[in-house]
Amino acid sequence: MLPTKREMRVRFHQLREEVAKIEAEQVKPLRDKYDKLWQDCHAKSKPLIDKIKEIEKPLFDKKNEMGTLCRALGNQTSLDLGDN
Repeated sequence: MLPTKREMRVRFHQLREEVAKIEAEQVKPLRDKYDKLWQDCHAKSKPLIDKIKEIEKPLFDKKNEMGTLCRALGNQTSLDLGDN
């Protein structure tokens, strides 16, 4: 026999309470620890990321030129093709 609408509503609210309890008691503390760890890692890695970006900045134009040459050559970029 199928549950009544009232029984389904009661079950819905039971489940909602169970989910809220698990999220508050178990998930949130772990999520908070994870967020703190991520913030610390981000703060520590920012100088390194900034240095990488600084080094890579002049590569942008070079890579664009490589792409233009590659398209102009029809992707035939090997030096061993024997043409002029």
